[in-house]
Amino acid sequence: MTIELEPALEEALERYVTASGVTRERAVANALHEFLDDREDYERAAAAVAKGGQTFTLVQVREQLGLDD
Repeated sequence: MTIELEPALEEALERYVTASGVTRERAVANALHEFLDDREDYERAAAAVAKGGQTFTLVQVREQLGLDD
């Protein structure tokens, strides 16, 4: 697979791989994997809300988990 990146994105990728020591291919694959996982989470959440599923604010979740201490 070949992709063309905008110059600013190409430069950011180069800085990242230089600093982290991973290959360009691994960095792009990791980013794509994370994006697809996030997208799947979003789609599941949107489907739950569409079915009338209960939602919680971040404050409510933190309180329920005792994270405000």
